[in-house]
Amino acid sequence: MKKIIIAIILIILALAGWLFFVKGYVGVRKRSAVPVNLIYKAQVPGIKNIRLMADTQKIRKFTLKQLIAESGLAKAKFNNPEINILAISGGGANGAYGAGVLCGWTEAGNRPEFDVVTGVSTGALIAPAAFLGPEYDAVIRDIYTNITDTDIAKQNITQFLFNGQPSLLDTQPLRHLLNHVVTPEVVEKTAREHAKGRRLYIATTNLDARRLVIWDMGAIASSGSPQALELFRNVMLASASIPVAFPPVMITVEAGGKLYDEMHVDGSVATQIIGSLLVAAYDDVKKKKTNVYVIKNGKLADTPEEVPYKVWDIAGAAFSTLMTWQSYGDIYRFFTLAKYERMHFYFTCIPYEFNESRKSEFDLSYMRKLFYRGDRGACSGGYWFQRIGNEIKEGPLWLRSK
Repeated sequence: MKKIIIAIILIILALAGWLFFVKGYVGVRKRSAVPVNLIYKAQVPGIKNIRLMADTQKIRKFTLKQLIAESGLAKAKFNNPEINILAISGGGANGAYGAGVLCGWTEAGNRPEFDVVTGVSTGALIAPAAFLGPEYDAVIRDIYTNITDTDIAKQNITQFLFNGQPSLLDTQPLRHLLNHVVTPEVVEKTAREHAKGRRLYIATTNLDARRLVIWDMGAIASSGSPQALELFRNVMLASASIPVAFPPVMITVEAGGKLYDEMHVDGSVATQIIGSLLVAAYDDVKKKKTNVYVIKNGKLADTPEEVPYKVWDIAGAAFSTLMTWQSYGDIYRFFTLAKYERMHFYFTCIPYEFNESRKSEFDLSYMRKLFYRGDRGACSGGYWFQRIGNEIKEGPLWLRSK
């Protein structure tokens, strides 16, 4: 009898596990997703023309200019003789490198005011500060040299197992951090720069649509909507929300006269770097000297290391490899565009010889050393390759991966 009872218990536990992990029946949140036929018509209530959803059908049918025009996004106005564009990649804690580069660049005294700034994932957390200028260097310095894992997320295992939460971690600490640094003043200043013609773009991934979404943060800030501040923060949070590890960010939209919710996650799911799609639509880049700066918060190639024969290690190595090769394509696309349009293309990434170890994802010692590496390199005016057309020149003012 005892063996029979034990067998029944094991069967029940196995069934419960199957229902949860395979079928997802436990505590599933009911949501009101946008119907498939309305996905491309959905708008944030009261705030129009603030985003572009990458639709492969339209990309095949329309020119880039038509695509930008149809989205309703306000085009940038390039008022100066030179155009400066900055694109910041994803990379998690490796964002300390990009933050360091920007701070060191300011100290070097040759950091330009950027006409267009784009950010993805951790790059989305840096981009607003880069857009608003050196007075916000202290903000990103503090974030990437003083935060730890507990400042980004907290354990969510109980909620995950018993209440059907869609992630292993809870990003309430990160939301709290964004509420602290993304103030009404930040949004107001972003709106002011937007009115001058400068543009700030951040990317998320709409999981329902399986599409990249590019948000015009200046348009959000300028909308005058009482929801602008919350949406500004939500887009930044969504862009940095790694699926499964972090919960998706639900954004309320309107379509067909009804309210729905969109599920947005890390922009890196769709792309590591944005900019080529937007920049190619401008005739000005052909007429003026255009400088494109790309900061990759990672190495150009991952360092080889043994992968333990464990499911999470295998998944982590596979994900890292996927992100690395995806970034190759994104960088090459931007580089090819710059070559075709004869733009000045500059690129920096974590040097291959930087091999500091870390005990956790947001290891404070690791991040401080990485920040210092980017800061000192940019400040000292290291050398890098500048490509104009088919000609390669080596010159000062920037870093290159050795």
